[in-house]
Amino acid sequence: MDLQRSIGTWALAAAALAAASASAQARTCAIEVEELQQIQRLALDLAKQNLKFDAGRAKAAQRKVMEAYEDTGAITIDPNALKGIVRLKGKPPKESVQQLALRIQKIVEGCQL
Repeated sequence: MDLQRSIGTWALAAAALAAASASAQARTCAIEVEELQQIQRLALDLAKQNLKFDAGRAKAAQRKVMEAYEDTGAITIDPNALKGIVRLKGKPPKESVQQLALRIQKIVEGCQL
């Protein structure tokens, strides 16, 4: 599912951004690939459990954007057209959110950000 991949990518990007924005004293930082994979897995699990994705509406919105892009190259998106594509199924468990935040915080502290 594209949404799952996007959220996993977001988690990896957040961790990479945290590592990349290190101070001048710590220009490089080692992050274990396994740790990034665990962060991605946790983010995907949260998304699968707590988000509902309307694939039909998303595909229709994507089609409109692509048509506008092909016709004029300029895209104007009405936020109302995107409503309901992604919805919460429930509230994510506090423990899962905390575990994800702690793993990211561990990287931030390890890289002295």
